[in-house]
Amino acid sequence: MIEQIESFLRKEINHGLKDIAIFRENDGSYNMFSRYIIKKNKLGNIIVQVLNTSSKMYFNSVRSAVTYCIFDKRNKLYESKRIQDLDNKLVSLDIEITLGNKRFKKAKSVEEKLITLAKLNESKLKKKQFEQELNQYVVDAKLWQDKRFKQK
Repeated sequence: MIEQIESFLRKEINHGLKDIAIFRENDGSYNMFSRYIIKKNKLGNIIVQVLNTSSKMYFNSVRSAVTYCIFDKRNKLYESKRIQDLDNKLVSLDIEITLGNKRFKKAKSVEEKLITLAKLNESKLKKKQFEQELNQYVVDAKLWQDKRFKQK
């Protein structure tokens, strides 16, 4: 009976709100706007599948994937691509910072420590800038989505 009610509500909501709705599916994936499926693969990556196409994008966080979908839905192609790039760069910088910390601890000479520390600080600064830029996209996406919910 609960399944029938859920099915009925899903059909009714899907009919009127499919353009703005975000549903969590039984398998744990998310269906956004009846156009995108967001799911996690076995490696822990987030996959965005555009329905009715073979197009797939890979992300490292659900937050980036959702933000990407909202900008793609708005046909903001430059911003969508930038969100993908930022997501990948942030992961690369996390690895770079981890390795830099290890190199710093293993460095023997003062000169080697200073060089490693300078590179480490540069990576941390880049990471902070990329996070701020991504956060701006997240806020913009959130505002746009809230506005659409209020209109419906």
